[in-house]
Amino acid sequence: MGWLADKLAGVRNVLAAGIPFPRRQAINFVGATVTDNAAQDRTDVTVDLADLEDATHEPTPETIVRRSPTGSANFDGTCQFESIRANDFALRAEVVETRVLESTPVTIDAGWSQDASGFWTNGVLAGALEIPLAQLPNGAEVREVRVRIAPVVSHGDLPAQMPVLALWYLDTTDGSVTVVKSEEDPSADVAAYEVPHDIVVADLEETALKGARRYWLVLTAEDGLGAELGASYRWATATWARLAGSAIGQD
Repeated sequence: MGWLADKLAGVRNVLAAGIPFPRRQAINFVGATVTDNAAQDRTDVTVDLADLEDATHEPTPETIVRRSPTGSANFDGTCQFESIRANDFALRAEVVETRVLESTPVTIDAGWSQDASGFWTNGVLAGALEIPLAQLPNGAEVREVRVRIAPVVSHGDLPAQMPVLALWYLDTTDGSVTVVKSEEDPSADVAAYEVPHDIVVADLEETALKGARRYWLVLTAEDGLGAELGASYRWATATWARLAGSAIGQD
């Protein structure tokens, strides 16, 4: 365009992030202070950034929250939302939890009985005790399961068949039953075996598909030459991980 058009047209194009807006005869500023600067022959537009400049990652009243250099932000206090869903949020980092299983065991072979302390005592060799894994969150990765047992103090030698702990699941899509992994009692001698100790199934990477699978532990009592009745099951724990990126409300 020529010099005359430049003089007459003034501002000809308004762009937002590089995208041109339709041409109009006037520009209206909303949320900004506009003043006529006659001395310098211009119009000054002032945007108040005080709220942004005062923002910190601490819970300061009447301020905007921004992230700290480490990426964190502190929302200590009460935040009110009109509508919010847990599934709208995802974990930024892996969360590992270990929980004592609260489910009541089920005796498979009718050889286990519960005493007043809540412990279960074995009354049949090779008797199996089923411990439901009901607390397991959907989508979590099972890392480890363990049981605490207390054999009777009357063994002359280690049992030929040591107690075994296994993680099982039932797949409701086809009715199949799978043993994910099992481990035998690791005691090296009678002295180690006859004190309360854990049987551990570790290094698991089982993703809990609770929409289609039911999980449980099976503790099988000692058997064979040298085996004795009267061992007790004390408690069980499970360790699982909620992986980074998984939905918080996915249970």
